[in-house]
Amino acid sequence: DNGTISITKYKGPGGKVIVPAFIDEKVVTDIAGNAFFSNKTITELVFPEGTTKINDCQFVGIKNINRLVIPEGITEIGEYAFACCKNI
Repeated sequence: DNGTISITKYKGPGGKVIVPAFIDEKVVTDIAGNAFFSNKTITELVFPEGTTKINDCQFVGIKNINRLVIPEGITEIGEYAFACCKNI
């Protein structure tokens, strides 16, 4: 809606993951709940400027992540967003 888009599922190889600022010319503003749930391959996650929300249970069980870069524009972080993420 309104030229924005939400990421709903990550299916990449892991390692350092840079969330794109745009997908199909729409601004990424939201990462849907469970998009990265229990991923064991992500070690670093970088969000673009323009991201405004991190949903409930967003990163539950991402055990190997050790670095997270969140832009200043985040206005909402949901419950249990980082549950079981021991390295960040």
